[in-house]
Amino acid sequence: MIRGPTKWTADKAFIQDLKENLLRALKWIDTYGGKDHDGYVEYKGMNKHGLENQD
Repeated sequence: MIRGPTKWTADKAFIQDLKENLLRALKWIDTYGGKDHDGYVEYKGMNKHGLENQD
């Protein structure tokens, strides 16, 4: 999440400003983002007629 924008913009101050938010987002993904803690964010739709692209 950090390496790509740093490489594209070379704006270290911009990345430094975002660093805390990026780290919090990664922590949220690790804590709440998936039931099996594999690093991928899973979700379960509340509507049985919705899209079925993940289980």
